[in-house]
Amino acid sequence: MKNPIRILLQTTIPTTEDDWHIKRFSLLHEHLASLKDEAGNPLCEVTARDREVNGGGDDPVLSALDKSDTEKGCPSFVEEAPGDGYQREPHALRDIKTYVRNAALWLAATN
Repeated sequence: MKNPIRILLQTTIPTTEDDWHIKRFSLLHEHLASLKDEAGNPLCEVTARDREVNGGGDDPVLSALDKSDTEKGCPSFVEEAPGDGYQREPHALRDIKTYVRNAALWLAATN
């Protein structure tokens, strides 16, 4: 069994309920965490978190990322207001899930 890819999903802001906190990315988190290989083993181990600040003003995870066991991560900047687009256009959600699965499989192949 191949070890799952360790992925970090992190916002660049502290938890703020009326802004882009990590809970707004729950579908991405859940989808990545649900991906399985042919044997049913998880493809990804996902950590999802908002930015935190330590005494030095740094995020403790990001400031030590080079020393962590996280293998993959990608900064994301979202500026679109929340809406009901996926309810109105369910094919768009399917497209995103297909893209994420393909990206996860591609990343897994680079290990």
